[in-house]
Amino acid sequence: MTLESAPDVPATSPFVPASELPGADNLDVWASGVAAAPSPADELRTENLALANRLREALLATDAAIVPELLIGETVAEIEASYAAAKALAERVRESVRRETLAAGAGVVPAGSPGRSQARPLNARDKIRAGLSRPAGSGGSTP
Repeated sequence: MTLESAPDVPATSPFVPASELPGADNLDVWASGVAAAPSPADELRTENLALANRLREALLATDAAIVPELLIGETVAEIEASYAAAKALAERVRESVRRETLAAGAGVVPAGSPGRSQARPLNARDKIRAGLSRPAGSGGSTP
């Protein structure tokens, strides 16, 4: 029933039917825009996902031993928990490789170049003898 056909509403009623309002033909467009507007909860969820992704990228950048597929989750707490598990896994793999290397007899390889050996100083006669004992072209000055 519309307002015009209502028996108890006088003809001079201050109420105007929606179809007679200015811009009434745009009501459907306005209503669909209101329904499509994101809610504050949706905006907060989107922002939290973006922050969680930034945290994930930062954690991956700081530790090369972490495989990206191991960092899962949509919240900061989930990503932190998966990072702790991935870091523990990487440490277990590192320790396992170290034990296998030691068991194979390879020993620990020191970092950097080896230290210089202390050579005893030679007198002139020993230097000449060492120079003459070298094959030609193996260093030294040319005649």
